[in-house]
Amino acid sequence: MVHIISNKMDKKEYCSEIKFIKDMFHTKKGLKDKITKLAEMCSSDVLVPEEVSCCGFAGDKGFTLPEVNKYALRKLKPQIERSCIKYGFSNSRTCEIGLTTHSGIPYQSIVYLVDKCTERK
Repeated sequence: MVHIISNKMDKKEYCSEIKFIKDMFHTKKGLKDKITKLAEMCSSDVLVPEEVSCCGFAGDKGFTLPEVNKYALRKLKPQIERSCIKYGFSNSRTCEIGLTTHSGIPYQSIVYLVDKCTERK
């Protein structure tokens, strides 16, 4: 994906500092570095939070067991507050729901970041 985008798109702007969470699917499939590179194409300051490797939403279980999501993200909000991050990106809609709920900032799909920061060659 990164190779395709970098060959077919030009950067039109850099976004301000962003927070990026890699979801468990991409971590398990060995794609986490590629997704991070995609974020780095769009921002000069990509921060991946320490000690937050999973949002704990577990598909749709976060709707019925929100305490799991809350516990998994307990170390996220202090990191965001220290770094003055305004926007977060992920690549899983259910992760974005939990991340937005417990981080204090809006999270959305990384597709929106790529769309904002690139244009077709």
